[in-house]
Amino acid sequence: MVKKKISFKKLFKRLIGITIGSIIQAFGIILFLSPNKIAPGGFSGLSIIIYHLTKFPVGTMYFILNLPLFIIAWKKWGFKYIALTLFGTITSSIFIDLLSYFFKPMTDNPLLASIYGGVLVGIGVGIVFKYWGSTGGTDLLSQLIYTYIGVSFGTSMLILDTSIVLIAAIVFKSPEFALYGMLALFISSKVIDYVQEGFSVAKTVFIISDKTSEIKLKIFKELERGVTELKVTGSYTGIERDALICVVRQRELSLIKDIIHEVDPQAFIIIGDAREVIGEGFIPIEEAKR
Repeated sequence: MVKKKISFKKLFKRLIGITIGSIIQAFGIILFLSPNKIAPGGFSGLSIIIYHLTKFPVGTMYFILNLPLFIIAWKKWGFKYIALTLFGTITSSIFIDLLSYFFKPMTDNPLLASIYGGVLVGIGVGIVFKYWGSTGGTDLLSQLIYTYIGVSFGTSMLILDTSIVLIAAIVFKSPEFALYGMLALFISSKVIDYVQEGFSVAKTVFIISDKTSEIKLKIFKELERGVTELKVTGSYTGIERDALICVVRQRELSLIKDIIHEVDPQAFIIIGDAREVIGEGFIPIEEAKR
């Protein structure tokens, strides 16, 4: 795989971002997940299981489990492909063990630990991903499985993470540990999505109406928002009609619905979330690239 060279400034920002994300992930593990025997899938979860069986440090075991994968990936794709992933794994491993000497668990309630641990791990991993890094583990293993066996990335991730959660239930002799692990895994996955894509602060409004010209003018005048015009054809009627697409902020949603209803009470409206909107009136392109 060929990658373009990046400037020192961009590389430095990525390394800082990955480091910050690794620290946040480490806090989620040492303050909440590991002390409560919660294994939210991945190699971090497997390392937590091994820790409670052997007292072998979580961070060190996390790196040891990843090491064979890096050797295989290095031979397959070259060092440049895995460089940021290796950096993310090393920093995560170091901070998990280092911070555990200075910070004590914040709760012994497994439900609270699953929630807050899942949130912190999700934020940390999401930041690492956002800066083009990875923390290795089942992410890297799934890529290798797809390369050598052909099993899809999503399928192998699901199988691997679920297996580790089930192993925790068997080792700790309680199905509740599997339930808490699945909860933490679900929360962290959702938080990763939010960190990557942004919280939904905007809405996409799709409008089909016979009065699109009037609706468009009122949106321009009252909301000062741009509108995209489309031609759509109903598959049942075969009739071609006009349609509009407009992206608005959450607080503007009620106003645009009022505008549409005032002009055409019979208009057909579809409203969906817009996770991240880049461009004039929303997030500047320069900021989105950071």
